[in-house]
Amino acid sequence: MDTLQVTDEQKQHLQSVADGVRDVYNVLARMRYLDPDWIEAGPHDLTDRIQDFRSVEINDDIIYLYILLPYVYAAHSVHCFEASEFIDYRTCTKAVLARLRDPTDIGKKAYMM
Repeated sequence: MDTLQVTDEQKQHLQSVADGVRDVYNVLARMRYLDPDWIEAGPHDLTDRIQDFRSVEINDDIIYLYILLPYVYAAHSVHCFEASEFIDYRTCTKAVLARLRDPTDIGKKAYMM
């Protein structure tokens, strides 16, 4: 995390975003949509992924957010609204990261008739 260029103000804001996501996941757990044990709280060590993120032009503040975010343990394959799934930036391939950065790619393959 030391190699990321993130201001203290950004860190504070990003922590509040991650806390908000955690709160939503906790509500889903209380509603029994998720098992509380599936929620993996941050921070996470993504040191080995920083160059992958940067290679697809993800800014350091967003990388820092990825470190802070809670994730839903992917092995449980939880499906949400409209067949969406929880994303885990810790394990995305570079190709998936690049595709996520392309706003014209959203749903092309999934909803094409």
